[in-house]
Formats: sequence, C-alpha cells, structure tokens
Amino acid sequence: MKYLLTLLLTTFSFNISANDHMEVLYGLEITDGHLVLLVKTHGCTNEDSFKLSLEKAGEIPAIAVERTKPDRCRKRPSIKTVKLPLQNLTVISNDFMVANRFSLPVGELF
Repeated sequence: MKYLLTLLLTTFSFNISANDHMEVLYGLEITDGHLVLLVKTHGCTNEDSFKLSLEKAGEIPAIAVERTKPDRCRKRPSIKTVKLPLQNLTVISNDFMVANRFSLPVGELF
C-alpha cells in the first residue's frame, strides 16, 4: 500500500510539472485559420513568444500553447491579444480540445 501511494504521488507530481510550460490563457477565439489568444504580458510578449503543438492523447486531439520566450520586462502586468496561425497543425476533424488552463483576468490585469 505504501508503494502504491508513492507511485500515485509521483505520477501526480509528474503530470503537474509536465504542464508547467503551458501558458495560462485568458481567452481564445478561432478566426480565419488563426488562433487568437488573450495572454498575460509584462510588456515584451508578442506572437513569436509562443509555439502551438498538437497532442493526441485520446480520440480528440488537444492543441497546446507553449511560451517559448519568457517575458522579462518589468511593466505592470496586462492582458494582450496575440494571433497565431493554425496552418502548421493538422487537425483531422473540427473537434479538438485545448490543453492549457484558462483563468479570468482579475485585479491588476484589467
């Protein structure tokens, strides 16, 4: 029983840390072959700061948005709109999930 609990905790910890690189999204819209995202910025975030990937864990594929360039500016945090092309992703059907977490902008992000 002790080993099973250790295994479960280790697996749970791995799953949490594996998703740490994915950006928290504040909104999402698909228009004209692009994924339009609302993300947090400190002043140095742009379209080149992100990478889209397609994860196929089950029957429905999941799009993941990963921040590849950290925003090290010191401006007050705010929400920025970025537009990423979907042309590099091959989604077989119109059904897909988004792997990232979503949050509501609160406090200083408005």
